[in-house]
Amino acid sequence: MDTMENNNTRIDAARVIGITTAAALSIVWIAASTIGTEVSAPFKAFLKGAFTHHWIGKGGIAIILFFVVTFVMTLVARRSQHTNVAPALLFMLWASVFASVAIIGLYGYIDFFK
Repeated sequence: MDTMENNNTRIDAARVIGITTAAALSIVWIAASTIGTEVSAPFKAFLKGAFTHHWIGKGGIAIILFFVVTFVMTLVARRSQHTNVAPALLFMLWASVFASVAIIGLYGYIDFFK
């Protein structure tokens, strides 16, 4: 029974690592692409041309990124038998903080200094 519980814990930890890493990278992508569309007309035009609207493009890429990274990172974590989820959770926390600060900073700059 102990081995089964250990195995389930390892699998659950691998899922947490995969999902939180994917969420963090998706957050970074959304923030970076939001800033990119505000400062680069060609980038915004590319997303609009490829996806009919730049919001759809950013969201679609984020969804694909999330699922691909979740799958890959879960497999990597399972194979390495890594069960410490703290680094992945901290990565997601800091990605959220930095993305929020970057977007607030961008729109603060646009609203108050442009």
